[in-house]
Amino acid sequence: MGTTESTKYMSTLVTDKTEVRAQQAAVDSVLQQFVPKWTPKGKSKFTPLTIKNYKCKINVPITPSDIMEDILGYLYDENLKPEDMPVVKYILYQLIFPKLDEEREVALAIGEFKETSAVKDGDAATDANDVMDGYVTQLKKLKKANNDKITWLLDGEKLEDATLLAQIDKAVSEVKPLYRKKTMFIHADPDLVIRYSKAYREKYPWLKNEDGEKIRVDFSRFTFAPLEGMRGTGAFFITPKENFKHLRSRDPQSAKVWMQGENYDVKIFAEWWEAVGFWLAEAIFAYLPPEETDSSSEASSSSSSSSGAGV
Repeated sequence: MGTTESTKYMSTLVTDKTEVRAQQAAVDSVLQQFVPKWTPKGKSKFTPLTIKNYKCKINVPITPSDIMEDILGYLYDENLKPEDMPVVKYILYQLIFPKLDEEREVALAIGEFKETSAVKDGDAATDANDVMDGYVTQLKKLKKANNDKITWLLDGEKLEDATLLAQIDKAVSEVKPLYRKKTMFIHADPDLVIRYSKAYREKYPWLKNEDGEKIRVDFSRFTFAPLEGMRGTGAFFITPKENFKHLRSRDPQSAKVWMQGENYDVKIFAEWWEAVGFWLAEAIFAYLPPEETDSSSEASSSSSSSSGAGV
């Protein structure tokens, strides 16, 4: 249960609760001019978001004898039980764990929870992206619910290569002044970051990026952080690390993996709780591309109806 690309940008909260909510608040203003009367000021306000925790697992079957003739055949030891063979540990660390981290990274971003229909052993497993609601999925649901506590950047605009630099500058300027002075990351679709980099290089070909892959927006304290799980979404968002939460049921180092030998097969088991989400709505500044209407279907439908009328 290693750290994925995105979880290093989050603050991890270890909890056994099935859902958590923020407990702290923000104060709008307290400073005022002195007058010898009680003039209260400093209204507390906050919009806590509920972060649901999801139970995950892996069930992976391994048949060690299947690789006897392969290059890894020397790891097959007939003197050991299947679950004790070196090849099982090799498959676990070199194949299963890396694949798990890869799928976790995507699920934490664009996963959408769906209830499982499995009722007995051997039923079809759920898709990797069905285990939880990812942070992009949550932003889409909050946008659909018209949550006005979140600052929706460039609302309704489509990002174009010709205007991308100006649009990103505009998005940064839409961040609330209280947060604009903080050092934060722009978590973004990697393709979008590449587009921004190319547009910047085309406009300023004489400038050299001394920070390598670190791309900071000029005259700001915000740096792009491309996340593989967001690839293809066209989205980006800005929020403090303290507001970007990663829920775990226990320390990843204490998560147990156990094996069960059955005849010549080995079954790999592991289970844990994990989720991602946001703490306070007011500290989220997000861009989601506008949903495109299916104009081609409408045109096709219109063409069919006019053709029918002619007949």
